[in-house]
Amino acid sequence: VITPSVSYNWRPDFGTDAFGYYKSVFDSNNVEQRYSIFEQGLFGGPSQGKYSFVSMNLDNNFEMKVRQTTDTAVVSKKVKLLESLAINTGYNLAADSLNWNPINVAARTILFDKINLQGNATFDPYIVNENNIRVNTTELSTNKRLARFTGTNLGVSFSLNKKAKKKESTKGTADELAEVNKNQDDYVDFNIPFNLSVTYNFGYSKPTKLEASVNQIAGFYGDISLTEKWKITFNSGYDFKQKDFS
Repeated sequence: VITPSVSYNWRPDFGTDAFGYYKSVFDSNNVEQRYSIFEQGLFGGPSQGKYSFVSMNLDNNFEMKVRQTTDTAVVSKKVKLLESLAINTGYNLAADSLNWNPINVAARTILFDKINLQGNATFDPYIVNENNIRVNTTELSTNKRLARFTGTNLGVSFSLNKKAKKKESTKGTADELAEVNKNQDDYVDFNIPFNLSVTYNFGYSKPTKLEASVNQIAGFYGDISLTEKWKITFNSGYDFKQKDFS
C-alpha cells in the first residue's frame, strides 16, 4: 500500500511596514533595531519573515499473504513484512538558496510479533565546501548522485513478561474498563509478576567532511510485582562509547 501526501504552508511577512506590526528604533550606537508593537502584550504578535513551504511524503506498507490449509478450508494469513517505509522531504519557496530540505527515510517492522526493528537515514542534496559549510550546489550536479548520506539511527527492542493468572474483579464500571483498555500506556498493570524490556540503539552521524560520530547504547528496564499492590521498577543501560553503565 503506497500513500503519497503533499502539503503546502504559507505565511506572509508580518514584519513589513505594510502591516505596521513592527517598528524601527535606533539604539545608542545609532544602529537600527526592529521591535514588535505587541512585544509586551499578553498574547504576543505575529512573526517576521515570509514562510512558504511544500512538504512531500511517501509512505509504504508491505504485506504478504500465506495460504494455509485447515481441516475445513484453505485460508490466507496476512503477514506484515514492513509496518512502514516512509520517505519525506520539503522545498522552501521563500528561501533564496538551499531550498531543498534533507531527505529522510524511515522504516519499522515487527519480527515474530516480539522484536521491534526501526531505523532512519538522512541524505543531504547539497555539497559541503572545503570549510565544511553547506553551499547552494547540488550533489547531483557535482558528484552525479541524488544526495549525500549524512547519518542513520537503528534501534532494536523486545520485551519479556510473565502474566499473572486471570482474576475476576467487580471493581470499576464497563466505561472505566473501556477507558483503561483504550489508553493502556497511561495505566500500570499490577497483575503482571514481571516485565523486562531490552533496547539497543546505534547512531552514526557525518553531516560534513569531519570525522563521523558513532554512538551505541543498550538499555533495559522493567518491573517486578511483589504483590498486587507492591511493584519494583528498574532501568539502566550501557554506553559502548563511554564504556560505562548509566
